[in-house]
Amino acid sequence: LIRMALMGRLSPLCLVASLANLLTLSTGATLMEKISSSRPLGVEPELDCGWRSVTFDHAQTVQPWIKNDTAKLRALWDALELSALCNETFPSDKREMARMTAPIPYAEDDKAALFVDPVNGDDDGKGSRDSPLKTLAKAVDMHRAFGIQRIVLLAGTHHVLTPVVLTSQDSGLSIEGEDNAVISGGVPLTVQWAPRGDKDGIFVAQLSDEQLASLPNGIKALQVAGRRATRARYPNANPETDLFPQGWVSKDATQWGMPVYEGKECDPNDFCGPS
Repeated sequence: LIRMALMGRLSPLCLVASLANLLTLSTGATLMEKISSSRPLGVEPELDCGWRSVTFDHAQTVQPWIKNDTAKLRALWDALELSALCNETFPSDKREMARMTAPIPYAEDDKAALFVDPVNGDDDGKGSRDSPLKTLAKAVDMHRAFGIQRIVLLAGTHHVLTPVVLTSQDSGLSIEGEDNAVISGGVPLTVQWAPRGDKDGIFVAQLSDEQLASLPNGIKALQVAGRRATRARYPNANPETDLFPQGWVSKDATQWGMPVYEGKECDPNDFCGPS
């Protein structure tokens, strides 16, 4: 029976009832005639409470969807009579529940914080300073699951490619940065720049299919080594101030068409597209 329970073929509650019934059959008496609880006759309390505790923990392995459902965990706890028979306290406090259901650190020097490292982190990590997470989104998920109200962003650029939406359930959450941590909505690209033929000052880079797939909206703005850069155009311009090329090419020698954004010709006296 225990082997079947460990293999997930027998629910924890069935295991409790089956073990009790086996002892009932062996004594030739009914359960109600011999005992007033689910503890089998002749079983030492230490052993009995031990397998009840193991059953409670293992249930969250074979049925992981109950891990964050306090009501279901409470029902299982009561069915196993861990409070009534073993004098155990149900972990109703979120922090105590997190101790039992997740490998989250609670060292006093970390002040119950979740740490995020965009370079060396791993979203399968514990969230401690020594085993940080990789993304802010994962840290927010863990904050909601376990009530940890402090997220610390370690040094580096934290790329947030999809919005992290905070709601009333996140009230009291603190997100702070260490060592010049930066949050960026940009898509990181590692490319090799090369001069374009004999064109002085013009450089090009080839993007892979995977990189192109990560840019469904194209490249609306560009930063190189942390500084805004001018996207492909002639003549060159200052990306902070210039949108339309003026004063570079004689209008008598060249015909310039007006810039077009999303199929509509831009108005030179108004903004055209996102900054």
